[in-house]
Amino acid sequence: MTPRKPAFAPSFKPEPEVQHDSRVVTGFGGLILFSAYLRAVGLVDVLRARTREVSIAGVFPLFSVLLLFVLFMAVGGRRQAHLAYFLHDGLLARLSWLKRLPSAATLSRFFSACKAPLVALVAEVSAYMVVGCARRLGVTGTITLDLDGTVVSTRGHQERARKGYNPIRRGARSYRPLTVHLAELGQFLAVINRPGNAPDNASAAGLMRRVIRRLKAELPGVRIRVRQDSAFFDDKLLRMYEAEGVSYVVVARMYEDLALVVKERRRWTRVRDGVDAFEFCWKLKSWGDARDFAAYRIRLSEREIAERRGEQLDLFRPSDPEYRYMVLCHNFPAEEMPVAELHGFYGGRGGQEKSLGELKSGFAFDVLPSQRYGGNGLWQQLSVLAYNATVGFAMEVVGDATRRGTASVSKATRLFESVTATTLRFLHLCVPGHLVNNSGRAVLHLPESRGRRQDHKRYAARIAMIAGRRDADRSPGQLKVA
Repeated sequence: MTPRKPAFAPSFKPEPEVQHDSRVVTGFGGLILFSAYLRAVGLVDVLRARTREVSIAGVFPLFSVLLLFVLFMAVGGRRQAHLAYFLHDGLLARLSWLKRLPSAATLSRFFSACKAPLVALVAEVSAYMVVGCARRLGVTGTITLDLDGTVVSTRGHQERARKGYNPIRRGARSYRPLTVHLAELGQFLAVINRPGNAPDNASAAGLMRRVIRRLKAELPGVRIRVRQDSAFFDDKLLRMYEAEGVSYVVVARMYEDLALVVKERRRWTRVRDGVDAFEFCWKLKSWGDARDFAAYRIRLSEREIAERRGEQLDLFRPSDPEYRYMVLCHNFPAEEMPVAELHGFYGGRGGQEKSLGELKSGFAFDVLPSQRYGGNGLWQQLSVLAYNATVGFAMEVVGDATRRGTASVSKATRLFESVTATTLRFLHLCVPGHLVNNSGRAVLHLPESRGRRQDHKRYAARIAMIAGRRDADRSPGQLKVA
């Protein structure tokens, strides 16, 4: 049917007139669901109870400031100065239990005054979030931990920033946080900040021991597996795993004696197309015991072979132009993890790189709000807490706890359907709304959308089910709320 009249007059101007007034509006209407999820899983109650243990000067309640940043980072906020654009956002303040939002100067003083106990408190609450999510989703039998470090360039002279390994900005001062990633859920169980010149495995043994013992205490009977790269090929760390009864696989450093074992090997067993392997037992000179190793050679493509022509050879690496070599040190029994599956299982560690990328780009992990080491450490913990809560919301509520295919199980990557933070914000969190007072009751008006109305109803039912299950069954391993 052809319309008889044009949709707009010839003099139509698409840009409407702009007026700034004091109406209570919000750009984050979807936070109403996210906030309900935080209450349903107990995060709000635990955060309020634990902040009573820490005293810090300030006009605004500590609990509200921490909760504000969790909500703000969840919707994409990257700096405390950005809050100045949302000082009159009624919903963001209300969900943070505040009548008004603090200014950027107030928040700057807050981070400058932050001390280690507050950083440890937020780290504890973040771990509580991850363990609770694992318990609700039934990931309590076998858990895979990925240990790795990352680099955060400081672009200044922040406290305890040092020059060290920095592949992106060589010679720049930086921090080197150490992260422990729970592969099945894509969340971070622990993160600690370190100076930029810290050795690769500095503090790794102590951190992993605390994480392992916590998991054993809160998830009785859990079986723990650890994956890590060659930066953590360390006898002290491996002996700690063996003492704790933890299975591990780590990329071995190509020392001269170890490289000779691989170079002199003549018989290889084909494990799949383009990949050959063999197993052997070997003892490093400085080690007390011999350990099991699995060596792999991966056939390169024609393009990769052409790119390697003229490449300077590594002193301690097999120099076959047609193959790439990798040696894994492990303590898995052969019947549990055959050599054909071990390589694929270690390859699942790439999921941590994806999580780290999203943590930095989507949750401002690489932003430094203060010149103080404690304030920057607190920001990192808040970023991790917001990330863990958002991933949990995406899996438990948006994804409805739906499991993925068998490939994710064999590689020990994310087991549940989810969405990226960008998609979650675009569709569900960053929704404009109008907050009105209806006879003393706050009412949030959202734009009419049939799809959003159906999603909201389904998500609200899922959150109510999570809250009901928490009230009915409080496991003894959970943190107690005063």
